[in-house]
Amino acid sequence: PGAELMVLIDLYAENPCAAIWKGLFPFPVVVRGESEWAAALKRTGWRVTTSRRILDPQGPRPESEFEPSEWSPSYDDYLAEKQAGTLRLGATRSG
Repeated sequence: PGAELMVLIDLYAENPCAAIWKGLFPFPVVVRGESEWAAALKRTGWRVTTSRRILDPQGPRPESEFEPSEWSPSYDDYLAEKQAGTLRLGATRSG
């Protein structure tokens, strides 16, 4: 039998907040783009079947409810992250 893989990634190059987040980890972080993630899966024997963004169905909260943090220092950063969404890659591999 084959295998199926579903990967959800928030820290990817097309997410504008990735540049902020990368510096917050206490270890080295490599930020890859959507096509780089797909290529990495292919190199390891996976066939990428889907690549899309998942957006929060509730949308962003109003600015009046926003509290800055090191992960979202400004409301504009928060909105950019919400608009980028989560990268969802699906792949299969035959057994």
